[in-house]
Amino acid sequence: MKHKVMIVDDHWVVREGLKLILETDDNYCIVGEADEGVEALKLMEISEPDVILMDLNMPGGLGGLDTMKRMQEQGLLIPVIILTTYNEDELMVEGLSLGAKGYLLKDIC
Repeated sequence: MKHKVMIVDDHWVVREGLKLILETDDNYCIVGEADEGVEALKLMEISEPDVILMDLNMPGGLGGLDTMKRMQEQGLLIPVIILTTYNEDELMVEGLSLGAKGYLLKDIC
């Protein structure tokens, strides 16, 4: 059984890179991608991902932490792994308190 993954990041090259990596493994399939949170929330209900890889800062749209807050409000209990360039304890703690299952820095991904 394949794990259904959604990628939420405002950088096209990051989304494409993650897709290329994940698509080489038969255990994963990409079921959706979005460049900000509002679009991601709409896709979550349609694509029913098993896990979401989400950026924190997405200018011009709803950011990762606010998206996770809305997910809680809407009862969307989908595991989130945060992918970010921000190496700040406060953001990590807030993300984990909102239910993130992991916090990975993009420079080590």
